[in-house]
Amino acid sequence: MVIAPIEERRRFSRLNNRIFILCRFRKKKNVDIIKGFTNDISPGGLMFETDRLIPPQGVLNLEIYQPLSQFSRGIISIPILAKVKWVTEMNIADKYKGSNKYRIGVEFAKIDARERKVIAEYVQDKLSA
Repeated sequence: MVIAPIEERRRFSRLNNRIFILCRFRKKKNVDIIKGFTNDISPGGLMFETDRLIPPQGVLNLEIYQPLSQFSRGIISIPILAKVKWVTEMNIADKYKGSNKYRIGVEFAKIDARERKVIAEYVQDKLSA
């Protein structure tokens, strides 16, 4: 089931890759913290799965724990303000208790240009390998 429509307007190539992320999403009176992994990433956004519904147009404080390069064991933390662009409900969630229920696509709304470049170079390196 599509909760918010997916409109294809990607400007960047996406890399299918699992990178650890930490999301902070402000609800009415508290902050929901979500830990997870990306399903794909680009310099303009990413997609991840979660068991929690985050409404379309929601704003996330996102922290990406990005490898420095495909060959490096070093990891940097990249803080990003992201906006939820689309949400879809996963069919498999009914079959497995505790499994993820939603796919969330976000666009990077506020990111330092140098850090966007780090992501771009990492994606390009991995796609070229």
